[in-house]
Amino acid sequence: FVRAPEQVSLVTEVAGIVAEKSERLEVGQYFEQGEELFRLQQTDYQAQVLQAQAELDSALVANAKAGDDLQRIESLSARDLAAQARLDDSQLTLTSTEARVEKARAALQLAEEALADTVVTAPFAALVASEKVSLGAYFSSAQAALTLISANELEVEAGLTPEQSAAVARRLDATPDAPL
Repeated sequence: FVRAPEQVSLVTEVAGIVAEKSERLEVGQYFEQGEELFRLQQTDYQAQVLQAQAELDSALVANAKAGDDLQRIESLSARDLAAQARLDDSQLTLTSTEARVEKARAALQLAEEALADTVVTAPFAALVASEKVSLGAYFSSAQAALTLISANELEVEAGLTPEQSAAVARRLDATPDAPL
């Protein structure tokens, strides 16, 4: 038997409709590692990135204002012109806006990763063993789209007698780069 040591069923990380497909994406075709196989529609994912960026921008503005307010209240408090409760509230507001900034950064990162996941690429140099990708097809997240096998090496499994196995080993030891 001849088989590839590396085989993978590629799944989509996000849900979507196939918008673009490599013209070569068919059984038996070779793809380099990182080469694009197909792409899902990106419109919704691009909008999510824009929304997350706007949330981060808003959080940064609120955080800057909270920082300025705290400085002003600290200055007034140092001259006994502001109550301790007001200073405490300003510190709490700053802490809250800092958390909002971190949450917005995380949401932006997730949105950017989801957008990047709309592009499906070959994880290694591979041959297409099977594929179910067609333009307009819908894939849910984690749905298998195609199967790839390693293109760089194959494993051979043969039923040999001990004598035949020893002969092959001697031949490989004598001339390892020569074809059998």
